[in-house]
Amino acid sequence: MKEAAIQTFILECINFKNYDNELLKNTIGEISDWDLLLDIINHHRIGGIVYSVLVDSQLLDLADSSFKSKLSMVFENNKTKNDDLTKILKHLGSEIENESYNYAFLKGSYLIPKLYAKGQRISNDIDILISQKDIDKIDVYLKKMNFVQKVYRDKAGWVEPTRKEKIFARMNYGELLPYFRDYGLKGIETAIVDVNISLDFQAKYNLSLVDRMLENTFSYDINGTSLCTLNREDFLIHLCAHLFKEATIYDWVKENRDTHLYKYCDIYAFLLEVEEDFFEKFNNKVLEYGLEKECYFTLINSIKLFPYLAKRKGINILLENIKPNDLNYFNIIYWPLEKKSFSHNCEFISWVFCDDKLKMLREIENVTS
Repeated sequence: MKEAAIQTFILECINFKNYDNELLKNTIGEISDWDLLLDIINHHRIGGIVYSVLVDSQLLDLADSSFKSKLSMVFENNKTKNDDLTKILKHLGSEIENESYNYAFLKGSYLIPKLYAKGQRISNDIDILISQKDIDKIDVYLKKMNFVQKVYRDKAGWVEPTRKEKIFARMNYGELLPYFRDYGLKGIETAIVDVNISLDFQAKYNLSLVDRMLENTFSYDINGTSLCTLNREDFLIHLCAHLFKEATIYDWVKENRDTHLYKYCDIYAFLLEVEEDFFEKFNNKVLEYGLEKECYFTLINSIKLFPYLAKRKGINILLENIKPNDLNYFNIIYWPLEKKSFSHNCEFISWVFCDDKLKMLREIENVTS
């Protein structure tokens, strides 16, 4: 990390509902490389959160003028993208409610309109969870909505995938290759739909669990259009499992997408809104599903970023109950394509801000079946 003040500033800003105003003010005065700060903020996709905190704390005028101007543009663009996401979700929701299979809109599709202030968070894609048995049905639905499935190939760009590529994505990453549609909107010109069929990178694992989750969805409203998402306990379990998948798979580490802070902000925002009896219900679900490893990893790391979460009644008992006996898996990275495993020795916060994670990895005996 090139500048300790930058790290302190970012960690304080992401605690956007419990930040320390005085600490933030003092830290701003220590920042010298504003371009580096902006690069890190953009990488972690937290520009809207940082801007809203600086406005709320009345500290925006203390920031570098160029930084302030660029961050303001990010926030305004975020608001436009939020409006466009609402339009796209309404379009998808107007037709999907007539489908004969269970589904759930995930992550930003629910969190952005329901838990974030306008402009704080954006989503580059729309995630939908379905049962593996309904892959053909969702494929027909999305094509009816003029979405086209594509895969990226070097030198060729985005092209139609082969059957082999489609199967590989299902079996090795627990999801379908993305679907694209050009909407021509100001903020979101092209919408991307990611269809998830598993909670981890292996489609053969926890299929019955996905089906069970999809039996207990609830509806939420998007400007008069009804969409389905997972119930509150299952929603957080999915967030934890999905974050764990991306944090521990080589492909995401290679592209430095494994520890995007906006993903952890989702956990923070969600946990601040749950009722007191949530943690006991969540505890029971985690143990029932056998997802202690994924949920403990996500929640304990979230508390390192958001210390206030440790004060939430019930969360510490939850963590004690779901804590795995062996925590060595925290620093293990798996590469599905090559069936190789790697390890690193970085503490979590240092890993989040590490510039070259691949240099920190060493290959170990394969630990993933």
